[in-house]
Amino acid sequence: MKFLTALAVTAAIITAAFSVASEANAAATCYPYDGIVEQTAKKYDEAPVVTFTAANGNLVVIFTNPKGDSVTMGYRPVTNPNLFCLMATGSDFVLIAGAVGVGL
Repeated sequence: MKFLTALAVTAAIITAAFSVASEANAAATCYPYDGIVEQTAKKYDEAPVVTFTAANGNLVVIFTNPKGDSVTMGYRPVTNPNLFCLMATGSDFVLIAGAVGVGL
């Protein structure tokens, strides 16, 4: 239950961030989604591992590789789901052990 509460809080924070970010969409760098899937796989061995729908309808996608040492996060705009708008890249992705929830 603690995990689900933490997950809900985390999702709310990320959703709020994406809601604000979508208002400043002009600053976001967007690319064709299929190209991002291909390039992150080729360059970083990444694949999509987490998706969820933000409050504004955008589909948030997090890519990582099997080691978790490369992470790409962005969203597919509800107005053009063929795009991927980059929000962050980084490292040290960790999926919390014992996670319980839909799709896990």
